[in-house]
Amino acid sequence: MSSRAKPLNIAAQILRKKFTVAQYHQMIESGILTDRDRVELLQFDRTVKVPLYAKDNIVEVWIVDLNAEVVQIYREPSEAGYLQLQTFRRGQAIAF
Repeated sequence: MSSRAKPLNIAAQILRKKFTVAQYHQMIESGILTDRDRVELLQFDRTVKVPLYAKDNIVEVWIVDLNAEVVQIYREPSEAGYLQLQTFRRGQAIAF
């Protein structure tokens, strides 16, 4: 056997956990989550959750992006996704 160290094959398993809103805010305040992490969470919502909501015929979905100061409202669900997306910026009125 060679005295040289062999690289180890270590498999890392990512555990998924759902956090409460309070826990999420605590992680932001303590520096565990950064602005970049928050963007990734919004991207996940937009690319994974929103299409699933459309397939489940959820009539309306709102995403509030505090950093960008916008509210996105998805309406008219279909199997292909939401047919309508409205984006509102700070100061704009939102029609229900």
